[in-house]
Amino acid sequence: MNDNIYKKIRIFVAHTSETEKEKSSVFKICEVLNKSIAESKKLLLDPIDWKSGASPAMGRPQSVILEQIPVKSWDVFIGVLWKRFGTPTGAKSKSDDKYYESGTEEEFKNAYKTWLENNKPKILFFRCNKQVPPDQIDTDQLNKLNMFFKEFQFDGKNPGIYFTYQEESEFETYVTKSLLSIISKTELSNGGSKDDMLLTPTARDAGFMSFFTQSENDRRNKEKIDAIGTETKKIRLIAHTGHSYLSLLGGKFRDKVYNSLENKVKWEVIILNPWTYTGLSIAFAEKDQAIDTNADYYDVISNSTYYKYSLQQCIEGYRDLKDNFSDFIELKISKNAISSTNLITTNQAFFEPYVSINLRDRLNKTINTFEIEISSNCYFYNTVSNQFEDIWIRSYAIDEYLNTEEFWKNKFKELIKDQT
Repeated sequence: MNDNIYKKIRIFVAHTSETEKEKSSVFKICEVLNKSIAESKKLLLDPIDWKSGASPAMGRPQSVILEQIPVKSWDVFIGVLWKRFGTPTGAKSKSDDKYYESGTEEEFKNAYKTWLENNKPKILFFRCNKQVPPDQIDTDQLNKLNMFFKEFQFDGKNPGIYFTYQEESEFETYVTKSLLSIISKTELSNGGSKDDMLLTPTARDAGFMSFFTQSENDRRNKEKIDAIGTETKKIRLIAHTGHSYLSLLGGKFRDKVYNSLENKVKWEVIILNPWTYTGLSIAFAEKDQAIDTNADYYDVISNSTYYKYSLQQCIEGYRDLKDNFSDFIELKISKNAISSTNLITTNQAFFEPYVSINLRDRLNKTINTFEIEISSNCYFYNTVSNQFEDIWIRSYAIDEYLNTEEFWKNKFKELIKDQT
């Protein structure tokens, strides 16, 4: 195993203001374990709460938090409550159609739902039962607390075990033992699936989330599906044809795009002008060969499956989506070559560079070089995002391009004539 590979264990701490000390204890425990046992196993405990993980933004506060720190990224959920349950968040639970009574409740119920579906995150809940001063007793808050913990009983809505404690040291002991147990059962495999793999702590701090190699295409695709499914505002895509996203036939992400548009998420898509050298490379790649200097380049593109099938299928797929969601999707054709596939959401981006001139692997829908997943707080996210905006401004809307395609064909003929 590469000594520079670390596996991240993200620990989300849900708490109220009077359990702020307990939250700080979790962070300190993680820091100590990262320097000892976790470090020796190449694990990285990553504690986070809404204050440390979310940034100022407009919208319903709890929605902002869960968008910026998605539940799917949590490996462990730690909940801590004492004398207050919290204040309503303004949203309803889908499970019982009742309003959430606090941010902690909304965070817990989302974590519990995800655990039921994916056996993740591991849920640890704690209740402080030290005596509350009489002048600080809020009967309404106390009743809400009792009702919440009643649901942990065997016949409750979320049966399970929670621990009680009186002293902070007791809480720290429980948390330390729980995290040690999680560490002992967590391994980073050699050559197998490396979920939530990060490079080094330095890379992780810089916002690099995952690194995908050719053998991890399925894991990469799952991460993209999750990213599409959790986005609520806008998704930007730049690709050669966008076949996986737009095509009605064989588009592996097509249904995810459709569902996303149904949820009023805006899509901006840029695909390659086929009448370029990159388009020619794709056409030759179908034959599993490099560019043949003796071939008629215009005919190679014109008769290629890439141009006659893949590209047309994507345009037809786009038309279908446009008919259903006219205000939420737009397709453009880039004037210039495309050097990478980028999928950009509000909170993350996927970047796959094109290096080899033989794009056979890309036609087979696998990773040709490598792909990285980065968070929006990564310096490289701005680079990818700004690059998209620059290309978007200089690209043609699909109808505008189709109306001038003969111009591009003739320009390509002149280009190859000059080269020969």
